[in-house]
Amino acid sequence: MIFVAGGVVLTIAEPPTGRANAASITAAGDTDGRCTQTVDNATGVSVTWNGTRCTLTFSAVRAMRTWTVPAGGLVDVSFTI
Repeated sequence: MIFVAGGVVLTIAEPPTGRANAASITAAGDTDGRCTQTVDNATGVSVTWNGTRCTLTFSAVRAMRTWTVPAGGLVDVSFTI
């Protein structure tokens, strides 16, 4: 799935089936891993946990990143571009 808004392209991939070069990033304080995210390249990508919500931030300039939807799915999604 690809989203385009304001010149920004966000690619969302299906859960990987053995993607060797994928990177997992985890939020500080997320002791049970509910915010662990999988991206193709973790440079310029961060995730935070505030106790009730995970926030995934892409800050790399002029870079394409692929984010994989967590295996458990999504409950509530919002985008800020």
